[in-house]
Amino acid sequence: MFFVHLYQHPWSLLRLETDRIGAEVEQWAYADLNRPAEAQLPIERMVAEMSVYFQIDLYETRPNGGLCINAHGGPPTLLGIKPSYCFFKRRDGSVYY
Repeated sequence: MFFVHLYQHPWSLLRLETDRIGAEVEQWAYADLNRPAEAQLPIERMVAEMSVYFQIDLYETRPNGGLCINAHGGPPTLLGIKPSYCFFKRRDGSVYY
């Protein structure tokens, strides 16, 4: 049980930062998001005094594009799994989940 608790705090910190970045990215223009991950610059932040970068991945290219923001690096988590923030962005700028 101690093993699981050891990783809960880093996961919580990463989850909070992922949600913050997700809320910011939702506000970006559709044209800025409608491109492959390779064309998106990663967003770098410090979490628990460790560098974490967040990659924006477009996984659906239909008019209402699906996006996920994935955390990479940073503090260790259970099984190395990092949080994601996913949403759909319409051409008119509205967002849904």
